Amino acid sequence: MDRNPEKLFHGLLNEFMKTLSLANPEIPSSKDEFLDLGSKINDYLSNYQWDEVKAAINVIEKSKFYKDETLMQELFRKINIPRKYLKIVENVKPGCQSILHLIFFFSQFWDRDQFNVYFVDSGGYLSLQKHFASKLGTGDEQLLNLATLTNFVNARIDEPKCVKYVMPVVKQFKEMVLNDELHFGVIKEGVNLIHAIASVDDLSSQFMSEIFKTDLSSYAIKVISVGNKPDSSYLNEMQVYSFWTYHCLGISVALAENAISFDMEDLPILTQNLCKIMEKTIIYLNDHYETMNDTLCAVVESLFHLVNRAYGEKTIAAMKGYGIIDGVVKIMQKAHLDKEPTTENYKLRLKCYLILGSVFEVESNFRAIAPILSLIESSFAEKSAYFDFSSEACLVVSHICDMTLSRGSEEDIRYLVSKGLLPLISRVNNDIGDADSLLHLAYRLYRIILSVPETDDFLHFEKHADAFFNQFKSSTVSPVDKLVYGYVITAISISTLQANTKRIKLLNDHFQQHFQKIQRGTTSVDLIDPTSFILRKMIKANHFKITILLHIWYLANKHCEEEDLVKNLYLSLPDSDSHTKVSTKEEMKEQILKHVLEEVKPILDRHTEYSKADLIKLTNFLALIPCQEQCDIVLYQLEDLVSYCLDLIEDQSNKKIVTNVKKFIKNLHYS
Repeated sequence: MDRNPEKLFHGLLNEFMKTLSLANPEIPSSKDEFLDLGSKINDYLSNYQWDEVKAAINVIEKSKFYKDETLMQELFRKINIPRKYLKIVENVKPGCQSILHLIFFFSQFWDRDQFNVYFVDSGGYLSLQKHFASKLGTGDEQLLNLATLTNFVNARIDEPKCVKYVMPVVKQFKEMVLNDELHFGVIKEGVNLIHAIASVDDLSSQFMSEIFKTDLSSYAIKVISVGNKPDSSYLNEMQVYSFWTYHCLGISVALAENAISFDMEDLPILTQNLCKIMEKTIIYLNDHYETMNDTLCAVVESLFHLVNRAYGEKTIAAMKGYGIIDGVVKIMQKAHLDKEPTTENYKLRLKCYLILGSVFEVESNFRAIAPILSLIESSFAEKSAYFDFSSEACLVVSHICDMTLSRGSEEDIRYLVSKGLLPLISRVNNDIGDADSLLHLAYRLYRIILSVPETDDFLHFEKHADAFFNQFKSSTVSPVDKLVYGYVITAISISTLQANTKRIKLLNDHFQQHFQKIQRGTTSVDLIDPTSFILRKMIKANHFKITILLHIWYLANKHCEEEDLVKNLYLSLPDSDSHTKVSTKEEMKEQILKHVLEEVKPILDRHTEYSKADLIKLTNFLALIPCQEQCDIVLYQLEDLVSYCLDLIEDQSNKKIVTNVKKFIKNLHYS
């Protein structure tokens, strides 16, 4: 060994300067200097100077020309990696990472055909396969390996046969994920690779079936959990959402393929994980709309296929327990904030409708959809590409409305009506034409009449009134269906305050005939009549008032032994909650009769607003009341009518009216 101090000093100084130059390489200031790196790298490669190659790559990445794609392409056309160096990659020898890094750059910047010759014809893909299979490479090397394969697939997305070159690596990647053998950065690149394969034209389902012959659910859950605890040295918070986006899009293709087995026991757990992603995305990406929208679209896509997998299974009940409805509702609220919605935005909404439609097969809390009723209704009014999907969306929303009305409680329906259920039903049934659909809609509205008799929201169905009325007049409609049509048309007329006099008169005649059949005993009293609607809404319309009052009087007197009927009548009285509290059916009957007579007073007081036929019918009713059989409360009301009756006959010369009034007063005085 040379002991010359001067030579030893200069040798150490040269090594130090070399190390210093590698650690702090000079960054090219001109394009020519940048392109000269190509010949330098070739020299380093030929002399196996791996540290110098690594330093040169570092210079490239730090250079201001790194983002100039044209210049990068020109640079890497100058670089040549001898095929013998692929053995270094296969055997994970020194220089492996530098060569992998250069191959990665080739996959980005070389001409497609040029890279194809290098990667396929030279067996480059086999070298990458063997490198990954060895499990000896560093995390950075595995990352570069997968990133190169992803670029290869993305560049040849129209050449499905090329995927066969990367499939062995993908399958092994999946197994290594399940065995916790990879750090986050590598998993992220593997997820990107699977997403690229899932995007391949025509054969993506076949490839996904090959990758996930087993362990689809385990893999999906494992990757999401890794994303929740990322290695902070490999990504920032925004990259997590990109990672989740690609993962969800990839597994969506696999979930859509029913031939791929899925462990149904894992379905609720995966649902929970996806719902957590939704929640985090909505909270933390509010100021990053594009990324937020991409992630939410991907998550909803996965949930949509999960729900389809669970359709008809008990597991769908467990899925909703993890917040799928709340999550989807929040997504729809976000989607509707987009002032210039894209086609993707509308597709997102459609998938949300479809998810809700499936989940509501087992849902009992119908109020859960209340926050989005008005949003859904407004989306159908938007003049845009959304109409490409409106037919399917209408079917789903209509299905949800049906389930709400058929299975929801009266309180549920009342609550949803207050939140905009009726405008939505009107919107999704906008173009009804056939008789069966009209009847179905009529019964739906009749259910609302029963539950929310006081609502005025039937005005939204004014456009349906003519179609309903034509069915009402049809000779082929059954008596019960005709009655339903009658009540629905009446509700629409009262809500719109634009009553068609001829139509209302025909309806009143129909109700009168119907009530007379009940009174004659030819129709059961256990019928379809919406008592609260009759007593709270119809009675306010002059055309129906007298017919209704006479019928209610009849029911309270002739069916007073039927406690349920009397109680229903009593509870249907306007402001029944504020009435004197009563407990027996006799007391309820008294309150009903009292109410009828209280309603008679304004008719007599404003008798000029009523026809002679109606007044004859009303006074005849009074004349036939057996006054001696009435209780004190009713007698007091009858006596109070005397002055109104006397005023009536002063203005009326009709003999029947006069005779009826005199008979009523005579009966009352002799009682």
